[in-house]
Amino acid sequence: MARTRRAVLSLVTWWMLGAPALAQWSPDPTLNNPVAVATDTQSPVVAVSDGAGGAIFLWRSERFDINTFTFVYDLRAQRISAAGLVQWAPAGVLLVSDSVSAQATLLRPPFSAVPDGSGGAIVAWRDIRNVPDTGDIFAQRINGAGTPLWTAGGQAVAVVAALQQKPVVVGDGSGGAVVAWEDSRNGPRDIFAQRVDATGAAQWAANGVAVSAAAGDQLLPVVTSDGAGGAVVAWNDNRGSDGEIFAQKMLAAGTPAWTADGVAITALSGSIQTRPAIATDNSGGAFVAWEDSRNAGDNDVYARRIASSGTPQWALDGVQIAGTANATFPVLVADLLGAMIVVWTDERNGGGNTDVFAQRVDAGGIVQWAANGVSVCGATGGQFFPDAVTDGSNGVVIGWQDGRTDAGDVFAQRLNVSGTALWSLDGRPVSTAADAQGGVTVAPDGSGGGIFAWADGRNSTTTGIDVFAAHVDGSGGLPVTLESFTIE
Repeated sequence: MARTRRAVLSLVTWWMLGAPALAQWSPDPTLNNPVAVATDTQSPVVAVSDGAGGAIFLWRSERFDINTFTFVYDLRAQRISAAGLVQWAPAGVLLVSDSVSAQATLLRPPFSAVPDGSGGAIVAWRDIRNVPDTGDIFAQRINGAGTPLWTAGGQAVAVVAALQQKPVVVGDGSGGAVVAWEDSRNGPRDIFAQRVDATGAAQWAANGVAVSAAAGDQLLPVVTSDGAGGAVVAWNDNRGSDGEIFAQKMLAAGTPAWTADGVAITALSGSIQTRPAIATDNSGGAFVAWEDSRNAGDNDVYARRIASSGTPQWALDGVQIAGTANATFPVLVADLLGAMIVVWTDERNGGGNTDVFAQRVDAGGIVQWAANGVSVCGATGGQFFPDAVTDGSNGVVIGWQDGRTDAGDVFAQRLNVSGTALWSLDGRPVSTAADAQGGVTVAPDGSGGGIFAWADGRNSTTTGIDVFAAHVDGSGGLPVTLESFTIE
């Protein structure tokens, strides 16, 4: 019996040592999973769910053109499965070459992406192929196998004189999407939109329809689904003496449902409302949050709901979410109970010490958690630029750039419906690799966790800025998933 047990143990040991995993998510926050490691800069990046527990990553890729002696920008994509297995070519799938706008920030990429509902993604971007025009809007759909489905190099959404930029996109529920953007065809910047179907064909007027063409500039559009093939769009509006927040609902047929040029969410004078964020209320309307300087010029966060009918709800000019020092960069997540969760950063713990906070607001505009929100991370150093997605159980998964130990790592936290942190105090480390990690984006994994991606400087002295990713499961762990074995 003893000899048999030893033989079995020897066989198991040999099998494990000789059978490495073919692919898996890295359990080591200093290693992570490479998405795009190439010369020059791979950034910014956007991650969206593939609907099967994995994610599709889209990023702008910089390279030097020896013919023109200039840097040019491509758009690429990669998919990693729920098990951590890279699905497409090692360098990713090339969606468009040479013509993606060079102007971008980690917070506002020149492109936006959304799941297509069938394992793929739809991406829209600012395109500069039609020089001297500095910006048109193009889009592409890529399926789960990594095959672009629309016109090679992208389907034209808006090709018109003057500048089109800052596209945002939301799925229409039928394999297509609604795209909204800033548009200067009429002089000042307006908001235009277009719906494209599952084949890429435009459904509304050529080059889009006006969402708002009011006086002054309309800027920084954000968009969410109306649940019926259309969209609700919100933006920063300068038709008055200062910035306000307006919104409009575009029906599936391309007609505005509300007041011409949009409904005022705020109508304050002498202060600025800007950086809107939006989420569906799951009833044909939307939640909108924004930065607000009404209180002696210090930024706070306010929010308001607008009903499907176009009637603003809650307190006039919004409910105060955070009346703290320098509350900025709100992010919105809708839950399945008709409520929303707002995530933001502020400096209540001391100037320059930026931390992350969150608040839940029900359908009636009543805050559900502690006044001014619960702490997501109050660690030393700065915590910046959060992104957030639903955990599928009316809570939220949040990721951010974290400066507690160096120029920037990636940390994450999950809050339940009561606002209780479910992972480590002040967040669990996702990436603590050398040099800076920033521009964090997160996609839901469908099981209470998230798949995180970011621009990564660990190879900055060799290849440049790369894209890395990691999976944090619903328990807050970095899971090890063995895909297959090879026995030798």
